[in-house]
Amino acid sequence: MVAYSGHGADGGYLVGADGVGISIDDLKNKLSLHTGVKEVIIDACYSGDFIGRSMQTRAIRDPQEAFNNNVISAFKPMENTRSFSEDGYYVITACSGDQLSYEMAFDIPNSPFARDNLASTEIEGKDYYILGYFNVSFHQGFGLYNDTAFSDLWADADSNYIITWNEIYEYAAANTNDKQQAQAYPLSSSHELYNDSANAPKQLASETYTVDQEQAIVSGVHDETSVEDFKSNFTNDASLIKVYNKDGQEITTGNVGTGMTVKLIIEGTVQDELQICVLGDVSGDGVIDITDILYVRAHIIGTYQLSNVEEIAAELNKDEVVDITDILYIRAHIIGTYDIHMN
Repeated sequence: MVAYSGHGADGGYLVGADGVGISIDDLKNKLSLHTGVKEVIIDACYSGDFIGRSMQTRAIRDPQEAFNNNVISAFKPMENTRSFSEDGYYVITACSGDQLSYEMAFDIPNSPFARDNLASTEIEGKDYYILGYFNVSFHQGFGLYNDTAFSDLWADADSNYIITWNEIYEYAAANTNDKQQAQAYPLSSSHELYNDSANAPKQLASETYTVDQEQAIVSGVHDETSVEDFKSNFTNDASLIKVYNKDGQEITTGNVGTGMTVKLIIEGTVQDELQICVLGDVSGDGVIDITDILYVRAHIIGTYQLSNVEEIAAELNKDEVVDITDILYIRAHIIGTYDIHMN
C-alpha cells in the first residue's frame, strides 16, 4: 500500500517537503516491479494560508484537470496492455482535478492514533491537527481518530467485519467536504482492505427482538413480518443470516412464522441457531387469524400438543397457562379491539 497526503504539482507530481517531486507515472513504474496487489491512496493538493483564524480552515486548489485526474488516468489500463484488475492496482484520490480540496484544524482529544502519529499545531492557545477532510474521513472509516481504533468500523456498511475498497471509498466520499468529490478506480470493487471476520460476533443479536440464548428462541417478532425485514432487524450482517421453514427448507420470501428457524452461518459453518416466536401466530404461517384459535382450542381439548415455542406464542395473558383466555386475546386482536404487540 502507498498512502500519500501532501502537495500535488501541475502535471501529476507528488511533491515532498524538500521540494523534490515524483510523477505518478514514475510511481506506477516503480510499483509495477512488484507482484501482487497495489493499493494507492492519495490526498494531495497545494497548501495555502488560513482563511481567517476563527474559521481554522485552509482552502487549497488543485490545477485544472491536472493532478487527481492524472493520478487516475496513470493507473488505468492502456491499450494493448493487461487490464487494470490484472495489474492489481486500486486507486483512491481525495477529489477531482477541477475542485477545491479542503483542510481543517481538527480537535481530536480522545485519539491515541493522532497523538502517537501526528504533529499538532497551536491555534489561539489550543492544539489542533491540520488534516484534510478526506484524510480524516478515510481513517475514521476504520475507527481511527477516536479511542476505538479498529473497534468501530464505520465504513463496514454490511457489518461483516470486512472493509472493502468500495466501502471505504463510499464512506470517505460521503463524509468529505461536500465541495469535493473523492475518486476511485476501479469503482464498486469488493477487494478487501481490512478483514477481521474471525472476530465477528458468533451469535445472533438484535436491538429490535428479544434473543433468549438459553431457550434458543428469538421473540418480539410481529405477525406479517417479511423474511427480508426480519433479517434486517439483526445487528449481524444480513447476508450471513438464513431463515428455514418447519421442513428445514430455506425461505427468502414471504413471512416468518412461529416454529421457523433462523441461523447465523459464517463460511459455511452454523454459528448460532434460534427458533422464531411470533406472538399470537400459533400455526406458524406468520399471520394471526382463525387458524391460530383452532390450534389453541385443539391444545386445550387434548387433540393437539403445542410445542414449546408454540406455547410461548399462544400464551398471551402471561399466566403461564394456555387456556380460553388466550383464545379471547387472539380473537380481540383479529377483530381489532386489542393489539397483541402493544401489550
